[in-house]
Amino acid sequence: MLISITVLFLMLLISIAKPNTILNNKYNSRVILFILFYIVSINVISRDFSALSDAGVYVTSFLNMHNQGLSNMFIQHSSDPLFSLIMWVISRVTVSHFVFFAILWFIFIFAFLKAFSIILLPNQELLVFFSFTMYYFFYSIATNVLRQGLSISFLFIVLSYYLTEQEKKKTTLFLLLCACLFHWSAVPFAAILLIFRRINIKIRTLLIVWVLSAFAYLTNIQQTILIPLLQYIPKLSLYLTFRNFYGNGVNRLDFLLFSSIWVLFIMVIKGKFNVTSQYNKLIKVYIAFNTVFLLMGFIPFSDRIGLYSWMLVPLIVWLPIFNTKKFRPFLILTVLIIFLLVGIFSGEINYYKFI
Repeated sequence: MLISITVLFLMLLISIAKPNTILNNKYNSRVILFILFYIVSINVISRDFSALSDAGVYVTSFLNMHNQGLSNMFIQHSSDPLFSLIMWVISRVTVSHFVFFAILWFIFIFAFLKAFSIILLPNQELLVFFSFTMYYFFYSIATNVLRQGLSISFLFIVLSYYLTEQEKKKTTLFLLLCACLFHWSAVPFAAILLIFRRINIKIRTLLIVWVLSAFAYLTNIQQTILIPLLQYIPKLSLYLTFRNFYGNGVNRLDFLLFSSIWVLFIMVIKGKFNVTSQYNKLIKVYIAFNTVFLLMGFIPFSDRIGLYSWMLVPLIVWLPIFNTKKFRPFLILTVLIIFLLVGIFSGEINYYKFI
């Protein structure tokens, strides 16, 4: 643990030092980022995945696939075909579920790191990576809700293209297709990113739709309106059959409260500061993604749909700070400490144990 503490201390020093100095430069940032990545990867890969709910199912499916042909595999695992295909290919080589989850982890994290490298400078990547690994939802999508996690990681690359105004049409379409084939729930979010690349929808319009959706969520009206339509979407209809034994509740007020906090946050930031066009785009994406969650809040496991918007929170917090000069070292240090405390109280800090 001493090594991890030393690395985290060096990261704090880099974060408050002036850019392009002997302490805060891209080389030091890359080295510290690699060490953090290495430590987290060891802890993620070495954990007992079979003890997790969804991951335990993946282990069983993975072991069963070892003796299945490709056509038979697709017959039995027709949903989320790209995830199933990767699972089957790995099972051809090994039956070690540790190797299986290691490969999925590296696909997942490299996609995130690729997105960060497009949006951020090296020292910024370091801060954002650490904040994500302290964020409550991060390891859920990295180790348990893997199909949605892989979808989100690929959507993040497309998001980075959108925020930096890079066209990359073929790459974008390929990544969006992969995201949807990892898990069907990515479809509406992929559609939103495609629409936003072509149509400039005002934040005010999106906010009005979000408020109406929040009211529908609060009053459960969206269930009355949307349930008749779900018969045409078999995947969603299947999830509705879980309502009788799903213990976590639907249209949960804590989920609405958490979503609302970040809408209020971005509106305050936008009202008080001169935000960049990049941040305005991020605002649009969060509001639109979260609106989808609010409309689907009556479906069991709707929190997994909420993850598509909630995973944007670290970027929502950091981007305004990176674009301000006033009190910047103080703000960086404060936000880092906040994320560190979140990681300590939620237990995410345990992924920085050095084995």
